[in-house]
Amino acid sequence: METSRRRTTYKQIESAWRQAEEEQHTNRLNRHGDKQKKNNIQILLLLLLLSPYQQQQQQQQQQQQQQQQQHQQKQQQLNAKDCPWIPPHYHHQNDDDQQQQQQQQQQQQQQQQQQQQQQQEDLGYCSRLNRHGDKQKKNNIQID
Repeated sequence: METSRRRTTYKQIESAWRQAEEEQHTNRLNRHGDKQKKNNIQILLLLLLLSPYQQQQQQQQQQQQQQQQQHQQKQQQLNAKDCPWIPPHYHHQNDDDQQQQQQQQQQQQQQQQQQQQQQQEDLGYCSRLNRHGDKQKKNNIQID
């Protein structure tokens, strides 16, 4: 009789101990999920804050490029009309310069598009991580 009571008590203690360990483990997982979500939210906020600044920079670059193009076109028109004494090969040199600048502008536009695409991918990744963190936390709570 005494031994069966001891066994029952031992089993109850062991069961309570296991349950406490599982709760601690679940709590640790939830805290980790909260920290991860907080970090993801901070990253998301930084990306959102940087986005208008980068857009402003891109607009300024585009305006500068347009101004340079307009200035060069005016120069070429002036050279062609008002300065007939300038040799024709000089005009061709201007054409080469213009082609080179157009290539540079295309490269810059491609870089800007790549940056925007990367930002969108980063934002999507952060939101996926947050959703995963929410699911993980929900699963941990359901285990309890």
